[in-house]
Formats: sequence, C-alpha cells, structure tokens
Amino acid sequence: MGHQVPPVPLFASERGAIKALRKQGVRSTAELLDKWFERHPAPAFAELGDLVVLPGDRDGERDDVLAAIGIADGRGNVFAWHGSDLSKMSVIKLAETEIIAAWKL
Repeated sequence: MGHQVPPVPLFASERGAIKALRKQGVRSTAELLDKWFERHPAPAFAELGDLVVLPGDRDGERDDVLAAIGIADGRGNVFAWHGSDLSKMSVIKLAETEIIAAWKL
C-alpha cells in the first residue's frame, strides 16, 4: 500500500518485544505505529482495512505497552490473533469499544 516500514527484529518473549520497541525509540506498539502511519483523530473513525490496537493482556492485567494490533472491518469488528487460537487470525466481534487507537492505511 505504498508504506515503507523498517523490518521488525525477531523476538520470542514479552521481554524481547519490549526490548525491540525500545530499539525503535518507542515505549508501546501504539507509538511504533505513530512513527509509520497517520493516526485517526478517534478510534471510531477506523474504516475497513485500517490498523487498530486493542489492550494486550499481561498476567491478567490490561497492557497498553504491548497492545494487540488488528485490522478493522469497518463494522465494529477487528481481525487479529487471539489467545484462544494463535494459529490463525480470528474475528473479535464488537471490539470497537475496546479500540485504543486507529491508523489510516
């Protein structure tokens, strides 16, 4: 889609992911997306195919540092990897109330 983003280093743990974010000069996945894409003024503006972030989960607590990146379907649902089945992307129904931020693609 015309975006030239740098490669993401490989990591295999939460600690490694946080270290990779720090190497990019950011503190969260949302800040990383801010470096590459234009943020919508509010999550409700997300359209079909836009990137969104939902709160991650670390030890049962909400985690905005390692927020989950997903793709908006334009109708309030998000396609993302989900803890129930990491082998494929799943539809997270009616997720728009949980979206932290959204980016135009």
